Amino acid sequence: MRVLKLLGTPDIITQYYLERNFYFPIDKFVNWERLDIINTVYAYWSKDDVWLQIDPYDRGRRHYSLMGKNLSPLINKATYNLAIMLSGYQSRVGKVQNQFKIRTFPENIQNFTDIVQQTVLNQHQLAVLVHGKPGTGKTAWTQAFAKEVLVSLGFVIFILDHDAIANFVPPTYLERICIIINEADNLAQDRASEIAQQSNKTEHILSLLDGTLYQSVADDSGIQIQQRLVVLMTCNTTERLDPAMLRRGRVDLIYEFTHLFV
Repeated sequence: MRVLKLLGTPDIITQYYLERNFYFPIDKFVNWERLDIINTVYAYWSKDDVWLQIDPYDRGRRHYSLMGKNLSPLINKATYNLAIMLSGYQSRVGKVQNQFKIRTFPENIQNFTDIVQQTVLNQHQLAVLVHGKPGTGKTAWTQAFAKEVLVSLGFVIFILDHDAIANFVPPTYLERICIIINEADNLAQDRASEIAQQSNKTEHILSLLDGTLYQSVADDSGIQIQQRLVVLMTCNTTERLDPAMLRRGRVDLIYEFTHLFV
C-alpha cells in the first residue's frame, strides 16, 4: 500500500466482468479502498511500467499483486525510515524511536559504534551482540544505532519479541534488513538445558545468523537480490547462550556494556 501511494493515480483501471472489460474513469479515482471490486481489477502506470492486479476473496478482503521489471527502487523509497515491531502474529508499523542520541553514550561505546558502522559498510551480513547488566543502555543503543546509522543507509528495522522470533523469515523483496532481538539470553538458550529443549527458538536464531533459513530455497520467480542483513542482539549475560551462538562466523562483534547509563 505504501508503494501504491507513491505511484499515485494510475493511467488505466480496468475490471473484467461478464466477459467484458470495463474502464474506470480515472478522474473519479480517490483511493483503492473506495474502489468497488466485483472481479479481477487491473491498473497500469506507464511512467514506472508497473501493473497492479486486485483479486477479491473471503468476505470483502482483497489480494493486491504488484508486477514490474524492477520494483526495487519503489520498494526502497516506500520503506525508507520504516520500523516494524512484531509480537507473534501482531505487528506495529511506524518509525524507529531512539530515546538517547549515540553521542550521549560513554566514549568507549561511541568508539564501538564507529567499528560497527564501518563493518556494516564492509560486510553483507553482520551479527552484533552487546551484553551487560540491566540499565547499561543496551536496548537504548540498538535503537539509537538503528535510527542514526542504519535508517540512513536504507535498512528496514524489524524488532522481534519472544513470540515473533519462532515464525520470522526476512522478506526477500527487501534489500536491506536489520533485526533487533532483545534479551537474546532468554531466547537462544543453551540447548543442553531443559528449557531450550522445549522450544525451537535457539535453532531459529542460529539459522537466521547463518542465513540458511531463507537462502536454502531459491525464489521461483527467478528474481534474486543480494540482501544485506544486520542482526543486533542484547543480553544480560552470555553464560546462558547456546555455545553455537558465540562460534566464530555467527556473531561478528561482541561488546560488554559496563557503565550504568540509564
